[in-house]
Amino acid sequence: MLAAIIVLATLGKLSDGLLAGLEKRFLAWRDTFNGQSRED
Repeated sequence: MLAAIIVLATLGKLSDGLLAGLEKRFLAWRDTFNGQSRED
């Protein structure tokens, strides 16, 4: 039982790190995008 908890916790940490890296890579453009200004 304890081994299953440790394995699941490790897999959770790995998947969290992977998703954080993918988010940083694919959504980096959002940090610098200010939108288009319309002057009507």
